Amino acid sequence: MKKLLAGLFLLAAATLVTGCLVGVRSQARYDGPIVEYGYEPVLYDGYVVYYADSGMPFIWLNGSQFWIPEARRTYYVSYYSQHRSAYHNWYSHRGEHYRNRRYALRKDEQHSRHKHKSNKKHHKNHER
Repeated sequence: MKKLLAGLFLLAAATLVTGCLVGVRSQARYDGPIVEYGYEPVLYDGYVVYYADSGMPFIWLNGSQFWIPEARRTYYVSYYSQHRSAYHNWYSHRGEHYRNRRYALRKDEQHSRHKHKSNKKHHKNHER
């Protein structure tokens, strides 16, 4: 029972965290995995996106599957439908290798995000 409650708590916490970051994901660029077996993995919040047999996208986080939120799912489902065959070939050879690994934002992306946050803070201070 304790494990179930702990799992539900982690799921709820991850949902809250991912819900807060949805707005920035679409423009974030990460240093990601290389193209292997004719497939270039796509990332969600820095994690490689995997697909269930139905084509539903998810990421691995701490050994558990977390489904991509419905609001962000269209892009990933479309990507899967275009690259299904290459994805399955890649997954059978290299898919396990990337589980739970989070890629960092590119250096130029980190700099521009920091600059953007500083400008927002500066702007808010002048509004008072």
